[in-house]
This record gives sequence, structure tokens and C-alpha cells, in this order.
Amino acid sequence: MQTLKQLFRNHFGIEPEKIVPLKQDGSARQLYRMGVDGISVIGVDGSNPAENTAFLGFTRALRGVGLPVPEIIAVSGDSLYYLEEDLGNVLLHDWVRERRSGNDFTAEAREMYGRVLRELTRFQIDARDAIDYDLCYQYPSFADETITGDLHYFRDKFLDTLVPGMIHPFKLEMDFTALKHHLVQEPCEYFLYRDFQSRNIMIRDGEPFFIDYQSGRRGALQYDPASLLYDARAELPEDFREELVETYLAEASRKTRLDAARWKAFFPAFALVRVLQALGAFGNLGWWQGKADFTQGIRPGLKNAIALARRTGASLPELEHALESALVAFTREEQSAPRLTVHLFSFSYHFGTMPIDPAGNGGGFVFDCRCLPNPGRLPEFADLTGRDLPVRNFIQKSPETGRFLEHVMKVCHQAVERYLENGYTDIYIALGCTGGQHRSVYCAERVAQFIGNRWPRSVQINLSHASPLMGERT
Repeated sequence: MQTLKQLFRNHFGIEPEKIVPLKQDGSARQLYRMGVDGISVIGVDGSNPAENTAFLGFTRALRGVGLPVPEIIAVSGDSLYYLEEDLGNVLLHDWVRERRSGNDFTAEAREMYGRVLRELTRFQIDARDAIDYDLCYQYPSFADETITGDLHYFRDKFLDTLVPGMIHPFKLEMDFTALKHHLVQEPCEYFLYRDFQSRNIMIRDGEPFFIDYQSGRRGALQYDPASLLYDARAELPEDFREELVETYLAEASRKTRLDAARWKAFFPAFALVRVLQALGAFGNLGWWQGKADFTQGIRPGLKNAIALARRTGASLPELEHALESALVAFTREEQSAPRLTVHLFSFSYHFGTMPIDPAGNGGGFVFDCRCLPNPGRLPEFADLTGRDLPVRNFIQKSPETGRFLEHVMKVCHQAVERYLENGYTDIYIALGCTGGQHRSVYCAERVAQFIGNRWPRSVQINLSHASPLMGERT
């Protein structure tokens, strides 16, 4: 935060009076709206220099060809912090929602979607030679390795969480291979935005602006339109999708040689792999990272994936079975009643406050969080807890925290699954640290989010922070 303040002060010659944390959504970056006296900018604290370098370099290239992306105002020497133009608060997703009723869209909303797709062709085609692809920080192109990574992400973060042990791994991998071999027939000749969806498009004064293209790379033309048209949380009707495909193809055909029939033949497969990647993200962010909003896309995403899997032209029997099984499991949880109580605690080793199992069953799990970096050693965190944003940011910045919590959550995931299957009614989970104020509180809150988001109906969570340092803050 001090570095962002310094960047603001150096550029504008004045201290920011207001610094407001913004919702992180799917990014690990921390964003702040910073302002004073009519000045408002977005301050970005990014922990990945390569990601930041990609965003900054792509932004300069895209602005160089006249595309509406945020201006970069100031950058720290290590590229971990920067200030960018404030594009406001209005996402395309929210802007359109106010201009639709069910499947009926106003003329203004329909035109905006068409306009956004026409702008997309400028990113893909007009800007493709301006991009320095050496800046790509994940993969240089949407080819074999990227596709495999996306499909395994869907398997590991979504299927293995929702329907563990129900899918034949070898048969599923065979279907992944067939889908991948189909997709790589299309050449990677264009700039692929990668996350071109309605929450990465801002509307300011009726004009669209575009953000979060740092994962861009070379790719085929079909992927980005599929990202927008099959955005699960937008839930566009199929006839509107078909209309927008024609709008996109008309514009793209003016700019590059395009076989429309071939484009359409490959489009369902690109849309499918995009939807599967999004489901992996919904599982990772909604369940494992505790961001409940992302679970709202699971049902429409599964329905999209099931429909698309039947239209790819490839035989994908195990993948179709996996998707249908996942939809059944998700629906069953939506309709479930509470069957299991999780007694979840944080506690202090120093004060000896490890709680007993209130159900009287004995056993359960105790996890020692003292292996994690200790914010309690820093004076600025002395009066804060693991619930407070500065402490959360400090703890979660450490890669050790992510690895530790992944292990903890996997153990809890397996146990809760079995307890539900066996008809057990109670399970005990406790997490301790030295004072029971920072690390154990943060980790217990994260475990509660994971279990609560994965089993929102069938599991009841009783969360208590037992350290005397928590006092009335419990």
C-alpha cells in the first residue's frame, strides 16, 4: 500500500485522501480506488511480476492501435505496483441486466453486444502484429499444452470436487485427447484475448472499455467469441447467440480471409473447451478459494457444456457422462436438507484453548497453522484478526498458505463426503496457531467458506473462534 501511495504522490503531487479496496473477483491482484480532489485512479498491487509485465506491455500495444483499454499512469520499478485509469464501476454484465427481461433484450443491449464483438475483431486481427508475444506469461499460444492444462483444470478443480471417484479416468483422458486433436487443426494466427467475458468489459458514458487481457496469447478466432457468448453468468439465449455469431463473422470477414463454414464447424468445440475451463474456475474460485459468487455459474455452465459436447462432431462419451453426473450431483445438493453438522474452531496453543468435541464423538481433525508466516510479529497487525483485510492479504500472499490450505481442504473434503455417504451427523475440525488471533482464524474462515460453498444445503457449519484474544470479535 505504501508503494501505491508513493506512486500517487509522485505523479499527482498530493496524497490520496480516499483508498477503497475493490472486489478481487477471480484475480489474485489487489485493487484499490484511490482519489482526491476530483482525481480517481485504480491502484494495483500484483504479486506476479510476469503477469503485471504482460498486462502493461499488452496495454501499451493495444492503446498504440487505438483500442479502448485503460491508460497506465505510473509503474513501480519492480513492476509489482501500478496506477491505471479508473473506468468506473459499470460492467457489461450489469449494464445489460438492466436492459433485459428474461430472454428479451432492448435494442440498446443488442446493439452493445454487437458492438463489443466488432471491437473484439480489432483485438484479434488489427492488433495481432502489435503484440509482443514474448510477454505471454502462461503460454505463447492456445495449442496442445494450453488445451491439456484447461481440461485437467476442469477435471481437478471441478469434477474431482463435485463427483469424486465417479468418472473413469482413462476414458475421460481419451475424450480429452480426441477434443484436443480436433481443436489443434485450427491455426493459431490471431491475438487471443483469453478471458473475453461480460465482467471484463466496462461501460463508461455508453462506451465499452476492455480490461484483464494479461493472459492473452496467439490463438484461433473462435475462442474469444465463445467466451462472451457462452458466459455462464450472462445466460444468453441460443437465438441471440446465433445472431451475434453472424454479426461477428461479417466484421471478421472484412478484415481477414475467413471460411465461415469451417469457422462454424469448429466453433462448438472451442466453446466447449472454454466452458469447461470456466467450470474449472468456478470450482477453484467458488469452492476452493471461497468466493461464493462463482458458484452461480455452475448450473448454466453445465447445461451449456452438455449441449456443446453433443455438437462438437467428436465422440466424447465419458465427458458427456461426467457432465450429466455433475449436473445430477449439483441438483441433488441444491435440493438437500441439512444432514451433517461441522463443528469448526480456531484456537490458541499458547492459551491452551483447544475446544472439545461438542458432539462427544471424539476424533476429528486438528491442524497446526504455526507453520505459516506469522502476522502477529508485526505491530501493525497487533489489534487486527484473521478476519481483517490487511491480515488476510498478508497471510494469503505467501505460497505456503495456499499449499497448506489445499492439503487441509482436501482432507476435509474427503471426510465430509464420506460422512454424508455414511449418514453421520457430526464432524469436528479445529485449527490452531500461537495466539489464535491471526493464522488459525484466517484458515478456519477459509475452511468454513470451502465447506459452506461446496455443500450449501446438506451441511451446517458451527464456526467458533476460541482464543481469549478474539474476545467479543468471535
